[in-house]
Amino acid sequence: MTISPPELLHGLPELVLNEIPVVPNVNVLSVDAECWEHIVWRDLTGGYRAACRQCAADTEFLLKLFDDAGVRATFFVLGVFAERFPDLVKSMDALGHEIALHGFFHSQLFTLTPPEFKEDLRRAIFLIEDITGKSAIGYRAPAFSLDTRSVWALQVLAEHGIRYDSSVFPFRGRRYGVPDFPRGIVEIRWKGGGIIEVPLSTTHLAGARLPVAGGGYFRTLPRCVIKWAVTSINREGMPFVTYIHPYEFRRQDLEFGQFSPYMNRWAVSFNRIKFNLFRRTMKTKLRELLQAFPFAPVREVIKNGLEA
Repeated sequence: MTISPPELLHGLPELVLNEIPVVPNVNVLSVDAECWEHIVWRDLTGGYRAACRQCAADTEFLLKLFDDAGVRATFFVLGVFAERFPDLVKSMDALGHEIALHGFFHSQLFTLTPPEFKEDLRRAIFLIEDITGKSAIGYRAPAFSLDTRSVWALQVLAEHGIRYDSSVFPFRGRRYGVPDFPRGIVEIRWKGGGIIEVPLSTTHLAGARLPVAGGGYFRTLPRCVIKWAVTSINREGMPFVTYIHPYEFRRQDLEFGQFSPYMNRWAVSFNRIKFNLFRRTMKTKLRELLQAFPFAPVREVIKNGLEA
């Protein structure tokens, strides 16, 4: 079925949006494999730190949890993470998880020029191919930064062999979001190319779209609300598309000395509370969700659309 295109995509030539077939009643499990300390340092200083060993340990915890549950996921792997821990990325692949791209330096798309994005993307593509011997077909923009300022990135992704993108959060958020984008998975076609978009899940409440897919939303929402959202979205004929970060399963000990003089003591205290709120509930919530509903990597849920 053809869908009316959202404002985000109006710059693409001869644009057409179509629903694609998905595997029924199977949901998407995805992980953004990145280092929390690396991201905080970038936001505060504009510079970069190498991925830390703790992030690798957090990822190993998730691999064990997924193996115990008998499920596989898509890992959107940050380039600096893969560069430091190539053997861990190889283990993800060997265990049957899908390896997709999350950029190289976690640069938000609207902060890059098209040539800078191409370089970032190519570097990530070549690194993952070198580590796994396979070509990645999926991409997720850092911080869901695909918006009207960066829609050109879809064409760059398609030109570099990326078959699907999962960067759109279809709600009106403070830092990101595309409120008029379709909530379901669609194929975006334009003159000379196309790509499948796999939006993060939202649900309706009092006429508004609300995010329920993962991250801080998953951490703060009660388990009963999350399970209701999965059931409700499945009844609409859509998969629940969720995301998590490895670092969300441990307490974040943000210390003033780490980031001085970039943060004052009040800001450190506030962010320590914010980052750790309900964090101890994450393990139980995720285990219960994986027991209650079927989950799979993106490529398996959209395999019929990829083959069409």
